[in-house]
Amino acid sequence: MTENPYQSPNHMLEEIEPSEHKSFRLTPGSDGPDSSVVVGSFRSALVFSLVLQLPLLFLAALILDGGQIFKRFAIASVAIWILVLIFGIRRGSRMTDTDILFVKWGYLPILLITCIMWFVGSAIYSMRNVIYLLVSFGFLVSCCGCMPGFPDTSATPEQAYASLSGSELPDSVTDIECHGAFWMDHHFSIKFNASDSDIEQILDAGYEATEWSEVKGIFQASTYLDDFEGRWLPANIENKSCYSLSTESKDYDQEHFLVIDHDANLVYCVSSGRVKNPDDSK
Repeated sequence: MTENPYQSPNHMLEEIEPSEHKSFRLTPGSDGPDSSVVVGSFRSALVFSLVLQLPLLFLAALILDGGQIFKRFAIASVAIWILVLIFGIRRGSRMTDTDILFVKWGYLPILLITCIMWFVGSAIYSMRNVIYLLVSFGFLVSCCGCMPGFPDTSATPEQAYASLSGSELPDSVTDIECHGAFWMDHHFSIKFNASDSDIEQILDAGYEATEWSEVKGIFQASTYLDDFEGRWLPANIENKSCYSLSTESKDYDQEHFLVIDHDANLVYCVSSGRVKNPDDSK
């Protein structure tokens, strides 16, 4: 039979040559052609990780920087071994190839993360003084009344006069100037012009006469003397009288000291008070 030259070759009869391509999987027990390619056992991974870490720790310990570099290497080493312990407890004999790869090489990425976190923490710590300064500045501005949130504790003339006299501030009291603070405790200095009847009403609150020598230090050492616009000169008064009043209650103690210029009907007062400590009554 003559062969037809125009007939296509029969590829079905040709022998199919085996492919040279091979693939592999990391899953243990695979049946692929390269199933012999494995990442090793868990025990070999432990040895490899130990051999990797020990030289790095040794070299880091030789750096004369006070142990700063060594601390980072040591922290990363502790972290990787804690993770290896967790893997060993949870996985047991069911370790995957991914787990074994992590045991082998996981120290390096953990070391990198540790160094980055160390750098960030050091930067934040070095800025602590700036942070403290900003917080302190914000608190100072708040206390000055420039920001809401903190009460104004400045002593007002009405508060001061009521404290020293036990009555409301009358209209006949003029040229009043007061500086100090009322909070749980109070401290203030005040001066004002008052009529004779007003002065008598103040003294009727229980004031007792005293000598200038007894109150001189109090009037010269008051905290708020530099805040007065007018001159604070009780020591220069020739015709003056000095008085003191101490009151004590269950929860509060206070002291008032007066110097009165009879020629000018000018009254100077320094006052302080404090909340009692519960231990004081014992």
